[in-house]
Amino acid sequence: MHLTCRCLSKEKIDATLEEAKNNGIVNLLCLRGDPPHGIKEYDSSKDYFQYAEDLVKYVREMYGDYFSICVAGYPATHVESKSKEEDLYYLKRKVDAGADFIITQLFYDPDEYLDYVKDCRNFGINVPILPGLLPVQNYNSFKRITDLCRIKIPKELQEKLEKIRNDDEKVKECGVENCYSICKKLLENGVNGIHFYTMNLEKSVNDILKKLDLKIPPKIRELPWKKVTNPKRVTENVRPIFWKNNSKSYLSKTWYWDEFPNGIWGDSRSPAFGNLTDHFLSFCKDYIPSKDSTKKIKQLKKMWGDKISNLDDISTVFLNYIDGNIKKLPWCEESELQNEVTLITDILYLLNKNHIFTINSQPPVNGTPSTDAYVGWGPNDGYVYQKMYVEFFIEKSKLEKMIKIINKYPSIYYQAVNKNGEVIQVSSQSGQTVIALTWGVFPNREIIQPTVYDSDVFLIWKDEAFSLWNEWIRLYLEDEEKSPESVEILSAIRDEYYLMTIVDNDYIFPKTFEMAKEFLNEY
Repeated sequence: MHLTCRCLSKEKIDATLEEAKNNGIVNLLCLRGDPPHGIKEYDSSKDYFQYAEDLVKYVREMYGDYFSICVAGYPATHVESKSKEEDLYYLKRKVDAGADFIITQLFYDPDEYLDYVKDCRNFGINVPILPGLLPVQNYNSFKRITDLCRIKIPKELQEKLEKIRNDDEKVKECGVENCYSICKKLLENGVNGIHFYTMNLEKSVNDILKKLDLKIPPKIRELPWKKVTNPKRVTENVRPIFWKNNSKSYLSKTWYWDEFPNGIWGDSRSPAFGNLTDHFLSFCKDYIPSKDSTKKIKQLKKMWGDKISNLDDISTVFLNYIDGNIKKLPWCEESELQNEVTLITDILYLLNKNHIFTINSQPPVNGTPSTDAYVGWGPNDGYVYQKMYVEFFIEKSKLEKMIKIINKYPSIYYQAVNKNGEVIQVSSQSGQTVIALTWGVFPNREIIQPTVYDSDVFLIWKDEAFSLWNEWIRLYLEDEEKSPESVEILSAIRDEYYLMTIVDNDYIFPKTFEMAKEFLNEY
């Protein structure tokens, strides 16, 4: 947590530190801080502390070793320091006051950092010093921050960026390549930790880590879907599975709900629940891209194809998503698949290769520890369970053959609907069906059931699911005369295919794999 001296009274600092401790926060970055934005002549006399050294010393006096404290270092020398020696003198005072380690200001010359570490060691500063790196994301912001902080820019990087300054995509690619080469040199010189300034733009950092072949450790999820930080929704703990990979869409639909039908999700007659039908994406055939959207269309075509000539082209896109080669489908906005999907890639490959296009799925789980890297979620020392679920688009003749085979397996529940609302549902079911799909058992807590299947909600979700084909179709509307088959093929799927869901209620000995292989062998 960043903690600065600016605009903070002693009372505010005390309250902040106490709140941090009460919430289990143990790491602090203590800074003097900059004046509030827009104030040229800031009067710091009212601030309780004037310098980071004072703040570090106070935290140590009040809390001992409870907090791990980091302070800032400046390879290019702080803009207010008269010399490198003076800068190192004040850094040593911060360390002597109780700082555990240092993160540097950003730099673009790895030798500058390596020399800085040597200078620190010669000055008696012996705590770890993490290099702080900011990949170049945008030319103007890069120039602004480097000029402000007097950051030295290597001549080669400066010349390269000048040539491509008006092409944001190329600037980002250059930033990734440059930062990768810096990281490589630092790691080769024994640096054992790197701090990235992401500025909430993590894609470049992920690309750099992949180029370095550094695997990002899997995050144990709090819930099987992304939890919202909004205080109004912090207690929400149940959702229908249909928006699992598209939480932004789900939130936009339910943001103004006055109630959240967590424990009573099955009652779709809830006044709040009914609002779902009012919001779903829709693009008309007359859509004409604006200048602002041209760049986005270019990016999407790179992922989904400049041209769709046949169903195999569509299969390739879905398979690329499963393989992680592309990060988005119209139905999947969460940047990449969750780890658990790797457990069922075989069946997903088989379906998509046979022009059955999967948009949502989860593997069966029977009492796996909640800390598992693939399917784990929730508190430690618990166990998680889930039923296998697959959702896909399928053409009618295949659907009819699949149903004949599914009927041999009583544990499998299915439901299918086309764009016009014509429903095909397992005959033994009548009325609304609500099925718990995911649940967890944790010490001293009730069973948590965060994901459900609701047959009524499925019929609400289908409007959005079919309309999302339009997000793909619109890429080719501008030049439809050049490639009419792209619009024709995608439109035919939207208008003629069925959206189908399969829930395998036997989570111990699931039959979905067996059913799918039998279907594909017969087909």
